[in-house]
Amino acid sequence: MEQLNFEEEWEKVEKHGAPCKVDMLCREKKTYTGPGEEYAPLWDISNENIPLQLEEIKRNKNGVLWGRLKSGKGWIDLKETKFHE
Repeated sequence: MEQLNFEEEWEKVEKHGAPCKVDMLCREKKTYTGPGEEYAPLWDISNENIPLQLEEIKRNKNGVLWGRLKSGKGWIDLKETKFHE
């Protein structure tokens, strides 16, 4: 299996901009009220093999890319995600 370069994937997402879709490459992710772990956690979302729709994309103060879910369920970090082309 090919190893994904997440920096390249982040660049694809950031270059494309919002709205866009990403695929989760992990079982679940925690959502937050804002683009960073310093914001209040909301809940976990599970990978259902359906692309997640992002309405907004931001880098936090640590340079990590975050996406705001169109579903209204908060923000997720885009680690372990892949741009859905």
